[in-house]
Amino acid sequence: MGKQLFIAATALLLLPAVMAAPQAAGEPPQSATAAETDAMLLDVLARIRQDYAGEVSEAELRQAALRAMLDKLDPQSQLLSPDRFKTVMNAVESRDQGLGLDLERRAKSYVVIAPIDGTPAAEAGVEPGDHLLAIDGVAVDDMSHEQVLEGLRGTPGDRVKLLMQRGFSAPVLLELEHASYRKLPVTGTDMGDGYHYLRLAFFSTDLLRHLRDHFQRIEASDPAPKGLVIDLRNNPGGIIDAAIESADLLLGEGVITRTISRKQDFDRTVMATPGAQLAGVPIIVLINRGTASAAELFAAALQGNRRAVLQGTATFGKGSMQEIVPLASGEALRLTIAYYATPAGIPIDGQGLAPDLLVHDRGATRDLQATAMSRSILPGLISGQEWAFKGRATMVENPAPPLTPETDPAVQQAINTLKGRRLLSGFELAPE
Repeated sequence: MGKQLFIAATALLLLPAVMAAPQAAGEPPQSATAAETDAMLLDVLARIRQDYAGEVSEAELRQAALRAMLDKLDPQSQLLSPDRFKTVMNAVESRDQGLGLDLERRAKSYVVIAPIDGTPAAEAGVEPGDHLLAIDGVAVDDMSHEQVLEGLRGTPGDRVKLLMQRGFSAPVLLELEHASYRKLPVTGTDMGDGYHYLRLAFFSTDLLRHLRDHFQRIEASDPAPKGLVIDLRNNPGGIIDAAIESADLLLGEGVITRTISRKQDFDRTVMATPGAQLAGVPIIVLINRGTASAAELFAAALQGNRRAVLQGTATFGKGSMQEIVPLASGEALRLTIAYYATPAGIPIDGQGLAPDLLVHDRGATRDLQATAMSRSILPGLISGQEWAFKGRATMVENPAPPLTPETDPAVQQAINTLKGRRLLSGFELAPE
């Protein structure tokens, strides 16, 4: 009994060092001022330094406090280590090696935004919306975004085991090998009879040059194009300015995008400039859950100006603007400062874009398990931080070949729609 009284009394003696004076009965609670909160943080840190029972790094405590503060904001606002800062600054330009996987943290889960075309993740059948559960046997629940990215990093030839889950199906273990790849941001196919297909894989700084080249080839080979399909499915975005410039190339007039923020300093309206390529050519843009960020901005600009019809399913809903502020420590603060909106002023972030034509990718969805280079079903549960893998499955010798524009049902439906000159959501496709 004496020990219990001693512990309680000690706790009461220590509390005033980190607490404000109690409120009088009946008074409404008062929020601490910024100065009081800052003083409280310093008091807590001093008390830990002085009395905490175990060894602890003060630098790690400060880092944890900063990360906890940023976690209260949104998934894109983060404290970047010096190495991560360099990686982020070169992220889009270095899409030439790795796994090709773009992730976003939602609650305590990491969700695939989209795999990059032609990369190990895409070849393994990873799709938008798949959940990453573990990396090399370690659960990602309590990992920071930076720790997850560090676990996925590697050089060509390195192997990594990813535990993935789609919906409520059993988790699947994928063993992926880092590879070098060189992916063009735009590829094109002449579908015949005056119809053309362009695949935009991601938005890079050189996208505009490639896009102009393709438009010029279309106009040179076909003086009177009848229709164009632009495929943005599983396009995770990239450079926002590239999306704005690309939309401007097709619009010639109207609002491309708007930004909305708590501070009016960041509010702006971006207008198209006169002179559009492929003027009058009807366009259908293919979208799905993997269409995100800059790709959503591009699609919204064309839809909002009645320049194109969107076909597919709702997009991811990632439409925020970040500033990256280098810090004296060598780290950097990435902070969301504004949100992108459609030409009509409707925010994209968190809700995405709705298609004019709802069409599911029946032929595009591949079995995550059937196309994996090697895999295991995981019937077990987490034990501490380790996953216990059981039951090795055999490797698939002949996985289904990827779809081409000629064999993709969604592309064929878009071409048929263009040929049929249908009225879609009040947008009349231009006559021949």
